[in-house]
Amino acid sequence: MSPVLAGCTTKYIDTGCEYSESCLSCYLPKCKYDYPNIEKLLRDIEIIKQYKEGKGRSELAELFGLSIRTIWRVLGKGGEYA
Repeated sequence: MSPVLAGCTTKYIDTGCEYSESCLSCYLPKCKYDYPNIEKLLRDIEIIKQYKEGKGRSELAELFGLSIRTIWRVLGKGGEYA
């Protein structure tokens, strides 16, 4: 048994969520239960990824159904998710 869990009396079953089968192997940068707007976080990560791949701000705004101002705001947070 893990030293961290040795004194633990809680029975924890890692059932994951719709994003990952297991919490311990999840790819999300923050847990969906700790971050209530996980869909927005994933959208922002995808916007940043596509921008780095060469898509323009106007194209991203149209693709995601957002204003160009929102795209600028997301790209301004780019380092937060890198």
